[in-house]
Amino acid sequence: MVHTAAGADAWVWHARAAAVLAEGDDDGRGVPDGFSYEITVDGRTVRCCDPRLTDAQRTLVTKLLKEGA
Repeated sequence: MVHTAAGADAWVWHARAAAVLAEGDDDGRGVPDGFSYEITVDGRTVRCCDPRLTDAQRTLVTKLLKEGA
C-alpha cells in the first residue's frame, strides 16, 4: 500500500495509476507460477498478469515493489 497525498512525487504515482486504470483489466490469462496483480486506486481494482503486463502496468508494479509496503 502506498499513500501518496503527502509525497513530493504524488503526481507521478497518480499519473501512473490513471494510465493503468484507463487500460482496465487484462484477459486474466497468466502463465503457470506467474505473478498476478490487483491494483486498487480509489476503490477501483484492475487485475493484470505477468508476462502480459502493459508498459504502464509494468512501470507501476515495479515502482510499487520498490517503494511500497
